[in-house]
Amino acid sequence: MADPEPRADDLAPALVSAAREGDEAEVARLLAKGAPVDLAAQGGSTALFAASSEGHAMIVGQLLRHGADLETKGEGEATALNVAAARGHAEVVALLLDSGAQTETKDGYGDTALVCAASGDYCSAVSALLDGGAQIEEANDHGETALVAAAARSQVRAASLLLSHGANTEARNKIISLFLRHGARMDARTPDGQTMLMLAAFRGRTEVVHLLLEQGADVGAIDHAGQDARMLCGYPDCSEVLNNADPIQRWFRRRQLVMWYT
Repeated sequence: MADPEPRADDLAPALVSAAREGDEAEVARLLAKGAPVDLAAQGGSTALFAASSEGHAMIVGQLLRHGADLETKGEGEATALNVAAARGHAEVVALLLDSGAQTETKDGYGDTALVCAASGDYCSAVSALLDGGAQIEEANDHGETALVAAAARSQVRAASLLLSHGANTEARNKIISLFLRHGARMDARTPDGQTMLMLAAFRGRTEVVHLLLEQGADVGAIDHAGQDARMLCGYPDCSEVLNNADPIQRWFRRRQLVMWYT
């Protein structure tokens, strides 16, 4: 006598395991057999959460096509978007956002996906979240915005990216100055090879550009596309500051010498 077919609910643990391990063929087989896409295995994770936490974008896509619930929470009371952002899986983040994931849902620690990504210095995930509509000034339950969270953890690249997108105008110069005083690398770069100066120039943040030039930022540095800050800037006031980089930097060096000898 043939063994009876397993009940659909009994397939859930195997589906979660296959999703976590990145086994696309097994995920497809289990879904075809009727495995419940949103039933959590022991430990509280659904298949979507498991695949998102490990960055398996193809499997995330499979599960979404089978109607996986974007907002079901798993370990740490996090959604799939929360955990993908916290681990820097930018492709998964973008896929979840395109499918309608809520950007402001908080995990069990009170953090939004943007705060999680910024805290880990995951610039590609930060960019995906900002492009997907994440609120840049949304604070976690401890009162930290993504910018404050990045600054508190000395995550220069993520903080620079957030600053270039206009995060908290009042705090901008204070945070950059704090970074520079504590030895932040002026040549720190995003995955596209862009420096803090390039990011600020691209967004037309004239005050930030001026401050970075005073601190010695290299106006001639180029990104992976061969563009420097002046080429990236489309704002007249900001371009004028960049074109006067040498006088600004000479003035600042003279001021430092005067302060040193007085």
